[in-house]
Amino acid sequence: MYDILKFNFQHPTPDFTPYPFWLLNDELEEGELIRQIDDFKAHGIYGFIPHPRMGLSRNIPYMSERWLDLVELCVKHAKEQGMTVILYDEASYPSGSCCGQVVAADPSFASRCLRMNDVDDYTLGEGERIVATVGGHVFIEGFTGGTIRGVHEGQDDGQPDAPASADLLNPKATATFIELTHEKYFRRLGKYFGETIIGIFTDEPSLTGRRNVIKGSISWTAEFLYDFIEAGGCTEWLTLLFGPENEENAPARLAYKRAIRSRLAECYYKPLSDWCKNHAIALTGHPAHGGETDVQRFFGIPGQDLVWRWVEPGTELTAPESVVGKCSADSARHLGAPRNMNEVLGVCGKQGNPWDFTVSDMMWYFNYLFARGVNMLVLHAFYYSLRTPLQYGERPPDVGPGNIWWKHYNRIAEYIKRMCWLNTSATNHPYCAVLTDGITLPVEPVRELYERQIDFNYLDMGVFESKAEIARGTCTCSRYSYDVICLPGDVELTEGAAEKLKLFEMTGGRVLRGDDFAEELIKFVLLDDMFIPDGEDTGRLRLVRLTKCGIPYILLVNEGDTAMSGRLCTNKVGACEEFNPWTGGISPADIIAADEKTMTVAVTVQPRIPTIIAVNPDMQPVLHMSRTLTELTAYPIDSDKVTITKRGDAEYFICADEVRDLADIFVNYRSAGTLMFIPFEVDVTDYIKDGDNRITAEITGSMANKYGKPVPTGISGLRLEERVYN
Repeated sequence: MYDILKFNFQHPTPDFTPYPFWLLNDELEEGELIRQIDDFKAHGIYGFIPHPRMGLSRNIPYMSERWLDLVELCVKHAKEQGMTVILYDEASYPSGSCCGQVVAADPSFASRCLRMNDVDDYTLGEGERIVATVGGHVFIEGFTGGTIRGVHEGQDDGQPDAPASADLLNPKATATFIELTHEKYFRRLGKYFGETIIGIFTDEPSLTGRRNVIKGSISWTAEFLYDFIEAGGCTEWLTLLFGPENEENAPARLAYKRAIRSRLAECYYKPLSDWCKNHAIALTGHPAHGGETDVQRFFGIPGQDLVWRWVEPGTELTAPESVVGKCSADSARHLGAPRNMNEVLGVCGKQGNPWDFTVSDMMWYFNYLFARGVNMLVLHAFYYSLRTPLQYGERPPDVGPGNIWWKHYNRIAEYIKRMCWLNTSATNHPYCAVLTDGITLPVEPVRELYERQIDFNYLDMGVFESKAEIARGTCTCSRYSYDVICLPGDVELTEGAAEKLKLFEMTGGRVLRGDDFAEELIKFVLLDDMFIPDGEDTGRLRLVRLTKCGIPYILLVNEGDTAMSGRLCTNKVGACEEFNPWTGGISPADIIAADEKTMTVAVTVQPRIPTIIAVNPDMQPVLHMSRTLTELTAYPIDSDKVTITKRGDAEYFICADEVRDLADIFVNYRSAGTLMFIPFEVDVTDYIKDGDNRITAEITGSMANKYGKPVPTGISGLRLEERVYN
């Protein structure tokens, strides 16, 4: 089995391909669509999501016969090429309106809200009605006036032709959405469902739509007062739903929150989920906010969204949206779903200049997600067209064919596949579960767990209540078992969850309440694996323990910018190898100590390439002398010629302190590699000769210089390093 796993790591199958949003944003030509699909495959991409976006020609109305003709052309060609497709259920986003066609079918299906006015100072607009009068206030249900982002010029936010958003709390509106979108796709493409078409993506459904014109209102729908009362509210509490949150209105807001979530689940997510199951595909996509685990049960492929640089280097443990990777991964773990995905890279360039985006940035985002268990990436985005500012200015950058790294993308795609392979059908081994309310995931309470290398899983309260089994102080959910559950201080338990948590504690389970879990856990949890640095702070190192097909793996991800060296101490004992996900290389790990129960491995974790240690328990560990750098000679490259006396015991690397943004290296007229991300170095040992060496760097600057604000282009600190190891 171990040898099979090694082969599969080195040669990952197309199943683990990234799925780019393919922004179809111009006049679409059949030949060009086919050419681009072939280009994707030639660069290691075996799937895509055809995504209508701003700039789509008005000659191709959304869900028209012409649109369906073109999508069918793409799906048919994907099948011929052995590729897979995930359909997208909206014209731009948020999902649920079919580019305004739901509301066009019945104007009463437009997004609705509730507003509060003084009882002697209001007027009723068209379609509005009084829900209740409480004291001196009248509560009026009406339309939000919300819209979605469309796909044709003039349909963007704030523009007069922006499509109307639909009432996602109305099951009849959802049924109309399904008929206009899903059923139309199935009637045309049904023969591809379940094989070439593997899913449908729904995108951050919004209850009010964008640009809600009724300020101070809250989401509502017809007869929703009964839902509110059934969730524990009452008519007299309506006034408490408006204005700032405080202790007095907390019970009312909790009842409202639970009523809204329940209604959204039953009226939107469940019908979509049932439709997908009945048509042999998976519902995927993501909800509107990063901590929403309660609706993940409806997704065949649970998902989340990491865009707009909501998380960036330095905020990976503090930003409110820093939970997105764990949200999808832990949901999949407890629901028994084999895959989970994150949409990633959209508008993740530098603040104010989104086209200023580097491979170093890209790799950081990938690794941030892989460290948290994500095993499918939806890339935002590959652009069909960058012809005019309408196309290239819409949620950039292009992270595929329209960017400087495309000629090297096979390596990036293989890297993604290897990491997604590792995280698929692998079980992590958390020391505790952190119970959540299903809508928000705690950030600060788990920060120290990350920093102390204490792995954990978020556990949705609804899943805990409905799926978890309690026996002898252990909580078991899917293939995960916990004897410690952490309960953040602001989580309001449902009655059922409170009873189950009480049973867990009464039978011997340990419940940690509050927001300082790490300090308590460290008192009684013995860490099975620990990275001990050689003097550096490890607060930005993530350690994940995995088991895949019976083989233990330890994944080490460095979220900082400089290498971390140290010792990995583990209770996994056996022959030990280091897997390199960038090159696919596998080499003996540096085991410096081992006995029957423990093993110590010397490791260096680079800032953009994780270290993966695999342990083969069927073979005995073999001590392996760590390589130590004994001599380092640097030859500055300030012209194209470097003269050296080549040593047979030395290795040679081209290095740079910084590259803006990519440098192809040529040694003696041969292509020797590319400097793409930190640390900027490439092994050129096989290219160097004794005497004069011609070394050149062909530098490609950022696409910001074409489509955004100009940024510097160049390279600094370029040198040839001669390294001698013992």
